[in-house]
Amino acid sequence: MEQQPPLQDSKPSSLTPGSLLAQCQELHASVLAFRNAATAQYTPVELGSYMKSLVSELKVLERLATVAESSNSTYEDEDVGSDTDRIKHTLRSSNLRFLTTVWNMARRCRNVIALSRREYVGGTGGHGGKGVIVDVVADMGLLWIKIVTIGERKLLFDIAKEGWDEIWDESDSEASNDTETAPNPSRLNGSGVSDSTAGSVQTNQTDSGLPLVKMVKDIVSVTRTTKIRYRHPELLVYFPNFEENKLSAPVAKVIAMLRATGATIHCGTGDIELANLPSLPQQNSDSFELMLPRTLPDLTPVLNIDCTILLALISDLSHLHLDEHDAHNEPLKRQLAGERARPLLPEILYPALAGRKLITSDLAAQRMWEIVNTLGTPGEKARADILFQQGPFASSDRIEKDLIDCLQEHSDHNVPAELRLPIEIINEVETKDNNAPQELLVLQPILSDINWSVTVLGWSRKVTTVTSNRAAAKQIEHMMQKLPEGVLGPDIWVVDIARSLVGKERKRGPRET
Repeated sequence: MEQQPPLQDSKPSSLTPGSLLAQCQELHASVLAFRNAATAQYTPVELGSYMKSLVSELKVLERLATVAESSNSTYEDEDVGSDTDRIKHTLRSSNLRFLTTVWNMARRCRNVIALSRREYVGGTGGHGGKGVIVDVVADMGLLWIKIVTIGERKLLFDIAKEGWDEIWDESDSEASNDTETAPNPSRLNGSGVSDSTAGSVQTNQTDSGLPLVKMVKDIVSVTRTTKIRYRHPELLVYFPNFEENKLSAPVAKVIAMLRATGATIHCGTGDIELANLPSLPQQNSDSFELMLPRTLPDLTPVLNIDCTILLALISDLSHLHLDEHDAHNEPLKRQLAGERARPLLPEILYPALAGRKLITSDLAAQRMWEIVNTLGTPGEKARADILFQQGPFASSDRIEKDLIDCLQEHSDHNVPAELRLPIEIINEVETKDNNAPQELLVLQPILSDINWSVTVLGWSRKVTTVTSNRAAAKQIEHMMQKLPEGVLGPDIWVVDIARSLVGKERKRGPRET
């Protein structure tokens, strides 16, 4: 496996109000730059709790720096005197080291979507259950990282308070430096448990009241009830203040208990061997290219387009620079304002669709034609014919480039030459009979005929389905939670932006006012 750069030591080099304030300001500026970069690419990240703690720490250090501005003391432990005692205590209890450790870990991750996110055990969204904090959420939600900065002395105190001194006999203390007692990460099996110690972890120990064990078990419990793209998140618990092969026997036993939960445990600042925590190349401190969330998901070479996206691909709203008077109702006006702020085709759909084969189900295409023939403007009807090579564009002599040129004539946006036209219409009944997974049956009662046809096509062909129908996607996601472990449901990319046809303004009848 490619070696990773060691984690940076986040211990402040000089314990003075000025030095810590400078470090905190630098950290704050870096986090703000990351947040702004995420916002600029329309992938905002969840930083609220982390930023609140960081700003609070910044204000404390600013006040201390003001108070101590005229002092030349370094505020190290050897400094004595009532005038500096309070400042020294505040500096030693500063939360900056922890916040910096969280940030350093996040900086080596890919696709970070949250820092200091609260998850709930036995409840969701803050309703019921108790909250646990996940310090870094990376890999688009599939990697959770908990950073524990507890020292060995404090953990030994907690162990003694629980009355665990009766668990370990003299032989344990004599073997405190033995690798069988303090397992090396390289000797872990697939579940994160050392082969040499897994059998020694007893149920009564694992079910102990030790706060650290409880906390890790709570987070593991949440991961087992959470699925991201049909997979449970992986949990990494990182102890920067422990050294793997130098743990006392009691602490080594606690670490073994934590590994028995299924979490990946890493002690110290060495390499972390984790598949979804890859090593990162040297990068400029102001660059967040790898850390930022993906703007597009992993898409298959073939894309299954549903009716909502078909309508967006032919709408005047998507293709033309319209004036407000062209939108004759409030929903269209809101879409027009959204289109001006962020054009759907050039910024979202074209980058995803270009170069990929496009298919759709016959029911989705049929529903699109019903809407177009009823409401569509002449331009919208022409684009529908172009996308499917029908009507005046149905000549078999026309090639892909001809269709793209025709679409360009009906659009104010540049149409990529790599756009593959026409869109192929596929009979989903034949697909279902030949290739559809049996698990599809759980979805049929909850989906409309059109959504069922789209889902059958995408799931059976193992291709990404592109939709703006968030409600249907949520229904599918909810039902997939009930399927056995390991079953991969349909790959769905929900585009948050929808576009309606501009259509025709409905004329008022004689009795309407």
